Amino acid sequence: EPHKHGSLLKIKGSLFYASVAHLTEKFRRLREQDLTIDLQYTTHIDQSAVDFFSHEAQTMLEHDSRLTLIVNSKQRNFLVGLGLHDSVKLLSVTEAEVR
Repeated sequence: EPHKHGSLLKIKGSLFYASVAHLTEKFRRLREQDLTIDLQYTTHIDQSAVDFFSHEAQTMLEHDSRLTLIVNSKQRNFLVGLGLHDSVKLLSVTEAEVR
């Protein structure tokens, strides 16, 4: 969906190796613009999703675009704990509501 700073994708349910695979094409199409992913309704995130976001964020930087994830505090701690690359901007749900 169009977003004032690029595109916004809302993801619901689980993010694991099989579900991440279908995001690859969306990311490829949107790679040259800023992309915000709303994860507040995501119920499970595994290591493959963290690796995917880290890789895509670095690729997007090469195209002068940025990846932002909207997360709750539990998700933030989990993603950082699993080694999310610092090129991914994390935005809390409350910060996103203000925008």
